[in-house]
Amino acid sequence: MTPRISRSLPSSAARARPDGSIGLACSAECDGSLKPFVPASSCLYPCSMATLVDPFKYSTCPRCGGGLLTESFLVASETGWTSLGPDRLRSTDLGEALEASAGLFAGRTIPAGLPILVCPNCVKELAEQAVVSDLMNAQGLSEAEARELAPYLSRIRSGNVSISRQQTPAVAPRGGDTALHTLVQRIHFRSPRALIEWEAAFAKIVRLCETGVSVHALNAKGATALWALLDIDDFRFHESEYLFDEIGWYGDDRDFAGRVFDWRRVFETRTRFEIGARLLLAFGADLASRHPDTGETLLTHAAVARPSQRPHTVAVALLLQLGADPSAKNALGGDAFGVAGEAEAKVLRYWRERQGKQAE
Repeated sequence: MTPRISRSLPSSAARARPDGSIGLACSAECDGSLKPFVPASSCLYPCSMATLVDPFKYSTCPRCGGGLLTESFLVASETGWTSLGPDRLRSTDLGEALEASAGLFAGRTIPAGLPILVCPNCVKELAEQAVVSDLMNAQGLSEAEARELAPYLSRIRSGNVSISRQQTPAVAPRGGDTALHTLVQRIHFRSPRALIEWEAAFAKIVRLCETGVSVHALNAKGATALWALLDIDDFRFHESEYLFDEIGWYGDDRDFAGRVFDWRRVFETRTRFEIGARLLLAFGADLASRHPDTGETLLTHAAVARPSQRPHTVAVALLLQLGADPSAKNALGGDAFGVAGEAEAKVLRYWRERQGKQAE
């Protein structure tokens, strides 16, 4: 039954329940059909009018006709539905939301931004439809491809990815780039993209890792997918993150105005490189492994002095943020402090001082 919205409070009267206890109803003549409007805990005949007091206990879903409303609600947008929690619902006009919900599934058009209330199953179904729509619009996927990727994207958005670590092989396979190498290298490309495109990239990482692509596989250069992702110089980082409106070609990380990105911001701001790396690490990628050809760790490789080359301060900062050990040795016995270039050494010293202050 569609809730009837009323702005006036009907008179109430005490009535005896069948067990002899006293309850309240809208009037002395109420037999359950007169829409009692009293607190649900004391109402003798709770029915649709009680939805104005406790809509989540007495209103059935206007979309599917079964199940009670959820305390979450959906907001319509041009691309689909956004689900919001009860903390946002408290500031919402429940009467308007109930009317909108009833009207939506009766064929009325609901303006974008208007909240509606449906049951938990419909919240999930409509939210999934929105994800599929987002993927089709942003990625150019077919509906079948979008539906296959949608559950992974929903996990990324919820933050509840529930990843299981892959087993580390005795000898990592080596060959050409795997699909995982190719995917993480795309994160390096300079392109101002919508958030959905990066969410889709992270969802694809999860899908590939869960469908058998090993995070331990080496490409022809001996690099894992994690190595391929985090082997970035400052200039490439700025291009990929689109930090400057226009990047100048000074041979380093400066823009046309001569400004230099403050790498310390990396310690405070999550980047797409960090998110991708944390997914790979959760699947079992090894941050401390040495390159099979050079014997370098990821951190000593990033920190090593490179005359006449762009600095790798951002890569060093990211690796430290991810948990790389600056005292870990490469095959020649050198640690990150011992091999670091001038700019990279500044990052390492900053990190050591920061860790010391946090330990005090």
